[in-house]
Amino acid sequence: MGTGMFYVDSVEHTFEGDTQRIYITLRAGYFNSYLYYRRQKAIEERDIGRKDYHTMSDYELRKELEIGRYR
Repeated sequence: MGTGMFYVDSVEHTFEGDTQRIYITLRAGYFNSYLYYRRQKAIEERDIGRKDYHTMSDYELRKELEIGRYR
């Protein structure tokens, strides 16, 4: 099994009674601040839906938003 690179995409906290749960979402690849900004902007402007946010890979997002060499 090969090793891959991942980065933390989000951290969420919930409290249930006396229990605190921490949910950490990872994405494959390397963190790219520009791509993060474009993903957030696309959600805010409804260019992509919340479901797509969680299911699209960085490659798919670049193609969908026509970023960089995917124009």
